[in-house]
Amino acid sequence: MANRKTCTDSASNEAALLQVFATNTFRKVIFFASPDTGGSRKDGSENNWPLMAVLVEDQSGELDVYDGDFLTATRYPRYLEVKAVLDAAQASNGNVFYATAPLPFTSGKGEDAAALDMLSVQTDVFDQSTRANYFKLLSRLTEKQYAQTYD
Repeated sequence: MANRKTCTDSASNEAALLQVFATNTFRKVIFFASPDTGGSRKDGSENNWPLMAVLVEDQSGELDVYDGDFLTATRYPRYLEVKAVLDAAQASNGNVFYATAPLPFTSGKGEDAAALDMLSVQTDVFDQSTRANYFKLLSRLTEKQYAQTYD
């Protein structure tokens, strides 16, 4: 059985995932990127697409779905939230993966159907060597370009 965990603001969404990695009690985490077209009102403004989505499997096998208008890297302040989550994922040394292609929007589906969609896609290990591959799905800018432009 799955639970939808998306909060109404990006700071709370970031905090929820940072807590997942801080407690490090997950069995598996999978990162996703949405397409940049084809969403609905539940997915927020199309100016913010693609969106980050996440599936967390805890030690008991429960699934937590974070989707919809969740996190985005389309603007620098929002990128910093995504960066914090990616940094925490790397530091956790846990079982963290990412979908290698965009996942169609799942927020219009029930929690269980969304989780099944998320579990059905091809994934790769998320680590320092693959982080840039995942980030390409979220942004037209690389993380290095963000740093050069804004830092």
